[in-house]
Parts: sequence; structure tokens; C-alpha cells
Amino acid sequence: MASQSSPDKGTLEFDELAARRRRLFYVFAVGRRSTEQRNTERYLRVFQRFDTQRGITRFLSWNWSAFFCTLPWLAYRRMTGLALLYFILAYVFAPIQIFAWQQNCPGEKGIPYLVTVGWLPFTFLLMPAIADWLYYRRARRIAVAASEKRYDNRIGTSASSAAEFAIGGSVIFLALFAVAGNYHAVSHEARLSQALQTVNAAKDEVAAFHAERGRLPRKGEIEPSAPATAIRSITVGDAGVITVVTGLRCFEGRSVVYTPAVANGRISWRCTTPDIDFSFLPAECRQRR
Repeated sequence: MASQSSPDKGTLEFDELAARRRRLFYVFAVGRRSTEQRNTERYLRVFQRFDTQRGITRFLSWNWSAFFCTLPWLAYRRMTGLALLYFILAYVFAPIQIFAWQQNCPGEKGIPYLVTVGWLPFTFLLMPAIADWLYYRRARRIAVAASEKRYDNRIGTSASSAAEFAIGGSVIFLALFAVAGNYHAVSHEARLSQALQTVNAAKDEVAAFHAERGRLPRKGEIEPSAPATAIRSITVGDAGVITVVTGLRCFEGRSVVYTPAVANGRISWRCTTPDIDFSFLPAECRQRR
């Protein structure tokens, strides 16, 4: 029976090659186009360090292309599986987490917040720090296969040119911004503003009362219509002052006060609040603060 060769035999033989010889096979794996010579030289220096260095630091470097364009860079270097994984984690999973985070009340730090905060270093720091090592592993497999003459036209240099890389990256990021726009959650300000739209009916009733009687209503003279589910109560007090108590989860029991002022027979409204941050109020309230 023929003896089976060790699964690491090819790797061991490759490591025994002279440094210059290994360099030639790495050049075959990375590619040496006229537009990529600087990148190729950089990768060859990094690969030489990975070949000889030991310890945890051997996995670490910094790749600016992988920092600014992680997904296009992974696709460009033909690491399809990693590109798909990164796409799921960065462009699918993270927006869902951000959407869930934005549903939290201001100041809340639940699981969506913690997951999102943990995801950010992975996206912007971890991948660029280990990108060279990930590419080194792929290039090394190709180089070992080439040293054993086990290669064909499908391995070797990347098929994409620099122009295709730039165009592809632009398209991916434009698509990302479009997806992010669709995932954009309704802000707390927008939800509160929408709920406060129900006060317009009470304002109209106060204006009608003033037009009919020439004065602003007193407490109890107007009973506003039943509020929406996002509003707990709407009351009209003396001098037509309208108090809105919200029923929104993040602003439960808090109030917004609309005070009328009559000038030249017309009513204008001033919006104030005793217990809601002004940054969450509608723009008309912030402008008249």
C-alpha cells in the first residue's frame, strides 16, 4: 500500500524554499500589474514578516484600503466568503441593531445599544487590523499550490482593474446609503411631533371661541375632542392655555403647554414644556424658546 503523504507536506516544503523563491510565488498570488506595483511590494514585505514572526503580533498590521472600503477590498482580493460574512455583519445585521437602538428611549442602554457599540470596533478597527493576515492566508495557499505546480488560470492575480475597483466601491457605498435611508428609524422628535399634531383641533376650537365671543376661553368652557392613543389628555385652561400630556412610552406623563397670544385679532401660540428636553420638541417650539 502506498504511504499517504502528510497534509502539511506542501506547506513544509514551501517554508523550506529560499526567501527569494517564496517571493516569486507570492508575486504570482498577489499580482504585479503596472498599476499595482506599490501594493504588491507592500504585501510582499508584510508576507515576509508573517512568514518569520511568531506570537500574537504576527496577525496585526494596518490596511488603509480595508479601513475605508472593507467590503470592496475583500471582494477585490477574491475573499468571497469573508466578503459575504462581512456584508451580513456590517450591512445587514448592524442596521437592524441601530434601528432597534433608535427605538429605545433617550439615555437607555439596552442590548441593542451594547451590540451596536460592540459592532463598531469590529467594522472600523478589527477588520483593517487583520486584513493583511487574512489576505496572507489566501495568498499563501495559492503560492503553495503554485510551488507544487497545482494551479490553473483561475488562481493568481485579481481579475479586477483599479478602475473597476473604484467604480465597484462607489456603487456599493451608494447602495449602502440607499439601504441606510430605508432603515432610518423615525426619531423621538418626529414621533412626538406627530403626536402633538392632535393639539391642532384644540387650537382651532380656541380660535373659533375667540372669533365668536371676542375673548379667550376660561377653564371648562371648552372640552377638546378625545385625544389619540399617543396623547393621554388635552385640557384647555384659563386664557385658552392648552396643556397636552403625552402617552408616548419615552415621554409618558410629560406635558407640553401651548399659550395663546392675541395680536391684531389673530392668535399666535407659544410652546413650552416643564419636563421634556427642548431638543425633542417640534421645530416651532424650539424657535420660540
